[in-house]
Amino acid sequence: MSSYIDTIDPRVVVEVSGLRASRLVHAGLLCLDGKTLAPNPCAAESYRWLDDRHLRVQLRPGVRFHSGKALDVHDVIATFAAYKRPESRRASMFEPLASVGTDGDAAVVFTLVRPYATLLTDLDAPILRADQVRQAPGTGEWLDGLGPYRVTKFAPQQVELEPSDTGIAGLARHCVIVRTVTDENARALRLLSGRADVAVDQLSPALLPGLEHRSDLSIASVTSTNVVYLSVNHRRESLRLQSVRKALSLAIDRDRITRTFLEHRARPAAGLLPFVVQEPQPFDPGAARALLRGLPHLALTLLTSNDRGRVTMARYLAQLLADVGVTVEIVALEFGTLLGRLNGGQYDLAMLQLPDVSEPNVLGHFLHSEFVPPRGANRGYIADAALDKMIDEGRGELDSGKRARVYARLDAHIRETLPVIPLWHEDHVVVVSARAKGFVPAPDGRWSLLASLP
Repeated sequence: MSSYIDTIDPRVVVEVSGLRASRLVHAGLLCLDGKTLAPNPCAAESYRWLDDRHLRVQLRPGVRFHSGKALDVHDVIATFAAYKRPESRRASMFEPLASVGTDGDAAVVFTLVRPYATLLTDLDAPILRADQVRQAPGTGEWLDGLGPYRVTKFAPQQVELEPSDTGIAGLARHCVIVRTVTDENARALRLLSGRADVAVDQLSPALLPGLEHRSDLSIASVTSTNVVYLSVNHRRESLRLQSVRKALSLAIDRDRITRTFLEHRARPAAGLLPFVVQEPQPFDPGAARALLRGLPHLALTLLTSNDRGRVTMARYLAQLLADVGVTVEIVALEFGTLLGRLNGGQYDLAMLQLPDVSEPNVLGHFLHSEFVPPRGANRGYIADAALDKMIDEGRGELDSGKRARVYARLDAHIRETLPVIPLWHEDHVVVVSARAKGFVPAPDGRWSLLASLP
């Protein structure tokens, strides 16, 4: 991994590597299918809607935590009470949840304050032990899990996992070490020397040709559900102008970036939803200059991670924007500092990635006016009543066909008004050794297939 893992506690983890490592240790009532991302029973045996505000979930018999403690209804109730607390990163997700009650010794009933279409997908959230979940969040290595692996060692630079014989997914065959190597060349050398077996989205396209002809390594690309975009700080007067955001978008040559920097392992974006097929945002620097003509000169900061590939692309974006008369200063930061700057609104533009847009409702956390920090991740302080209305409509519509039409309108609105600026959808690129041959990440980037490697 390129960044340190400060926690694998499901209540508070936000960094991508930490999130993915935590899902090897923990599991939810439902799990997302590795190909379709549809919710399927996991720690639950079955589920049934009683009406549009009540969902009954029957627990699977015989499910045990790594310690051997049997899963019961009290664990489920305590877990979702913890997720609703303000300090939880999932608090906004479960805001529509009024209560979780028992229905006998092995079933729970979720009661909603209003119809909430994405509850099934959200029940992928890990279940924790009732006695542990009442303790304050932390690094999380001590939390008992239901997943295929248990933690044997935790440090920010290295998390060690061993197969658990109580894991819901069945007994994994191999131990896993998630190791942080901050230098990209060092990550490539570890693969070449046989000291690493799996690298998911850890090498820039420029390094891949040196690995392609190795008989002991293989490279695969998997279509993902992520989107790379420019976050725009709407508290800056100039950036509140739709015409300025449109000009910035028109100045960016997405096609060249995906063909060259990303070696055709990405697709130019039209909006934020990867499964809505539309013509990508146009590249027209002449039109961009025309929109900016007569306005005060724009001098903007652009935040990005300190990953070498991201910095290179940010510099090219700065060059493209300079070509239409916009001065851009690149500020590359490590993850914690970057997140602090974003949450504090100390930026103009930021090149970010939504890691999983498989469920469109997640956009509300980043775009809805009610979810500015610290409640959510609307770090640009976007305030668009029409956008809010469509997000609310989508999350409350239980009919899948009608929901799809709502989100099609939502994506069209984003393409037109550009509250953020969509850039491209990157494939997940995985390099694996012969020992890990066959491993590919899920479309949302998770590593669940590690547990089933022969």
